[in-house]
Amino acid sequence: MLRYIFCLFFILAAQLTLAQSAIRGTVYDGENADLLVGAKVSIPGTAFTCITDENGRYEITDIPEGQYEIFFANANYETKKVTDISVTGERDITINISLNKDIRTEKNDGDEVIEETNIEKEKAILLNLLKKKLELAQKNKISAILTYLIVTEVL
Repeated sequence: MLRYIFCLFFILAAQLTLAQSAIRGTVYDGENADLLVGAKVSIPGTAFTCITDENGRYEITDIPEGQYEIFFANANYETKKVTDISVTGERDITINISLNKDIRTEKNDGDEVIEETNIEKEKAILLNLLKKKLELAQKNKISAILTYLIVTEVL
């Protein structure tokens, strides 16, 4: 009897092992089709995750049967989600995907100049405001001296 239970256990274990599949593919840059090295490929809610190799390829193995979604992410790129992936039997699945650059992370070469220009404008506005306040305060000499000290301290 123990021998039958032992055999049944191995048959069930073999069935479970055979029912696992792999998801593999390549991740590309959506703009120029370059291979993306170091992109993260993950199945949320599981421990299945990997990083693309130097050829932009990835492979997640030993995935049990079920319905999954996969996330593809890379620094400075938009994250993509592929849904309704059905893993059944011993069938391996290939998903090649391209990621587009995330425009929120692209740096405009003129950004620093724009920021400096805005700071200079703000300083000029503040200086004009303080000058007007100084002119009004000249009626009262003590107030004028205090305002002058404040203006020189700010600048």
